[in-house]
This record gives sequence, C-alpha cells and structure tokens, in this order.
Amino acid sequence: MKRDGFLARAARRAGVFLDEEAEIEHARELLAARRSPQAIALLARLAGKGRTEAQYFLGNLYLAGEHVPPHLGEALRWIEAAAQAGHLNAQFQMALLNQAGRAKAPTAEADPFGKAAAAAPDHESALNWALRAAGAGHTDAQALAAQILLSGPESLRDPPRALDLYRQSAEAGNVHGLQGYGVLLLNRARDRADREDAVRVVRLAAEKGSAQSLYILGMIAEQGRDEPADPAAAAALFAQAAELDFVPAQRKLGIALYNGIGVAADPHRAETWLRKAALAGDVDAMAIVGDIILQMGAPKPNYAEVTAWYRRAAEAGHPGAMVTLGQLHWRGLGVPRDQRTAVELFRRAAATGHAPAVQLLAALDAERARPKPPPRA
Repeated sequence: MKRDGFLARAARRAGVFLDEEAEIEHARELLAARRSPQAIALLARLAGKGRTEAQYFLGNLYLAGEHVPPHLGEALRWIEAAAQAGHLNAQFQMALLNQAGRAKAPTAEADPFGKAAAAAPDHESALNWALRAAGAGHTDAQALAAQILLSGPESLRDPPRALDLYRQSAEAGNVHGLQGYGVLLLNRARDRADREDAVRVVRLAAEKGSAQSLYILGMIAEQGRDEPADPAAAAALFAQAAELDFVPAQRKLGIALYNGIGVAADPHRAETWLRKAALAGDVDAMAIVGDIILQMGAPKPNYAEVTAWYRRAAEAGHPGAMVTLGQLHWRGLGVPRDQRTAVELFRRAAATGHAPAVQLLAALDAERARPKPPPRA
C-alpha cells in the first residue's frame, strides 16, 4: 500500500522504508528526478533479495534500455526470476518474449552487449508461461494462450480449450479476449442469431479500441449479409481502424476514397492512405499505389515510380503487379524493353492461377503458332 503521510515521507528521506511497495515507489521517484544511478542501485538491491516487483521492474528497464544500457541477458535474468517466483505480469512477459523469439540470452562471447537479434519463436515455452499466468486469472495471458492454441504449431492446437480461454478473458472485459472470442464465434456461427451474438462481442472489443475489431465490423458493413450493405458505415469504421494504424483498414479506406464508395471521392487522400499501407508492407496497397500513379499521371505518368511500386509488389508475390510490370517491360515504359523478362513475369503470375496472366500467355502462344506470311517478292 502506498504511504503518503508525513511518517512515510520522513522515513523515505531517512532511507528507511516501511514496505516493498514504498521502496519501489521511491525508485520511481528517483527515476523521475533523473537520479537514475540511485534508482537502479535500489532496484538491484531489492531484486537481489528476491523482491519480484523489483526484478520485473529492473528487467523491463534493461529490455527497453531506459535509464540503463539495453541488455537482453540482464532483462531475461530478472524477468524470468520474477516469473519463476509467481509474478503474473512477468510470466506473461516471458510468454511474449518466447513468442517473439527473444527468450534466450546471448553468450558474452557471441554478443558482449546483449543485443542479439530475435531467434525463431518458441511457441511451446510461450504457451507454458501463458498458461501459468492464465490459470491465476491473468486475462492478457488467457488471450495469448488461446491464440497459440488456436493458430500455433499443429502439435499445440486445441480449439475447444482456446475457445474456453478466450471466453474467460472476454468475460473479464479484456479487449484481446473480446476480439479473439468474437472472431471465433463469427467463424463458428451457424445462423443469424449466432452471428448477432458474435457481432455484439466484436462491438465490445471495438468500443475498447480494438483496431482489428473495427476493421471486422467494417467488412461486415461493406459486405452485408443479415442486413443490407452499408458502404458509408464501412468507410467510417475503416477510417477509425486506419487512424489506429491497422494496415488492412488503411488499404480499404484508400480504396473507398479513390472510388468514392461510402465517402466522397478524394484521390489525394486515397493515395496518402494507400502509400501508408504500402510502406507498412501491404502488398495489395503497393500494387494499387502503382495503379494510381499510372492513372493519375496520364498521359505522362512517372514510370520510374510506377515500376518501383509494381516491382516491390511483384517481388512480394502479387500476380497482378507481375502482369503489369511485364507489360511495362514488353513495351519499354520506365524500364528497358525486354520481352523475355516480360514473359517470365507473365509465367510467374500464371503459375498462381491468375486468370489474366493465363489468358495473356495463351494469346502470346497463339500468336507465335500463327503461320507467318511469306515474304513479298
């Protein structure tokens, strides 16, 4: 319990602390006052005595590189010590670190500064730590364990248990639990009543700021099913999720703005959102940005920028971008004229089952097979 009375303040000034929480609070005060060495020394002393909150606090400072140099080894040392002693947030943190492939401390010889890059995720250890915290009622850990049980390696999957953990987390009002539970219920819905129940859960997650849930509601409004499609509501929901940096929503909002679907057409705002999504790695957005530059720049588009975007999308596996980039190579627009490269791109796109590429190759093969007229005498 935090102590704010005269006695507690006087004790702190004298270096005497009445309980662990008061000591941790004093460390926070020292950090806020830019007295980092004293704060770190206090936390290290407490952590060395097995005080789990100090271990967790100190470990996260090393993890973030705040007030101390970043050091993964030291971070893991203290966070795992707290987790082993039953600190629930530390157990959840260990689950996250294992899931991100950051739960193995580098050796001093290999990495003297403890800044090793992430390794492969350890889903099994992540699940074990998450379940330890989940069993004690940690709602974020319940949602994480459910996620691994649902979409982790096949050997770990247990959909019924995932559903139960998502339900527990959702019933406690956890946003990740609500989001996961709502999506599961949507996927399992057999009729309109089931879908309405699922949508209610997704709405609760959206009200708590879940960008993915806002996006899902936008998709439901856009597509319509039990209710008529509502493009305006869809665009508004995509806009909310886009502002929260949910990349697929940025792409959907950009498309809506470009085509004037549910919102006034605004090509420049559309391009801004699509570029943002593309720069974040959305492959479809990369191709669409190329399309927009090509169309808006007619009759003299910036072919160098156009080909750069199509190339990025093509290298990421977008078949439509492969076809368009191939056509640019075929005609020598923005790139050297190179029909061999063009055909190679068409074939790569066709191998994915992309119908326009298949048709284009068939037309080229038919053209090659057509008998050539004899030369004029």
